[in-house]
Amino acid sequence: MDASKLTDLGTPDKRIHTGDWYIKPGASGNGTSWENAGGAELLRSLLNANVSEDVEMDGVTLGWRLDRKTIRVAGGEYDLNPIGLPLVLKGNEGLKLSIVGGYPEDANSAQNPEPSPQTNRTVFKATSDRILGIFVPGIEMKISGISFSGGSAAETGGAVNCDIAEGRLDFENCEFISCTAVRSGG
Repeated sequence: MDASKLTDLGTPDKRIHTGDWYIKPGASGNGTSWENAGGAELLRSLLNANVSEDVEMDGVTLGWRLDRKTIRVAGGEYDLNPIGLPLVLKGNEGLKLSIVGGYPEDANSAQNPEPSPQTNRTVFKATSDRILGIFVPGIEMKISGISFSGGSAAETGGAVNCDIAEGRLDFENCEFISCTAVRSGG
């Protein structure tokens, strides 16, 4: 674990990760740097959480608190609902979050790479049901360089379903491939 990105809360078992999150295909780290990137499982945990709660990992309390964070995702394919249930991001009002895809699979912290979604395609896919639900009032969220593939819904939002009450959700440089919804918002 990258100790420089942990804030001490007074005791050794109460430290919170304060940096961005890093994801690579097939990785199994805790996500605190490119060298210790997490994989699809960590990505699913980050996006299927109450963003105002902490989670313990390896004996350290990690803050899944995503406010003012970026989840940086290397190119590759990520199955976000392998058991047929969509991910649901929920939490307190006013969250600010970015998800940026398109980083090279061999990214490292020394390079400080820039994303290139055309070169390093990042795909969030679903085998059934929608890919992501976002239910955070007043959220300011940017999703950039992500391809959503195969999401489906019986109602609305095959790829992404949201209820953000006066929030803002921006998609930049994203693709929606074979996503369907019966009522609206495939």
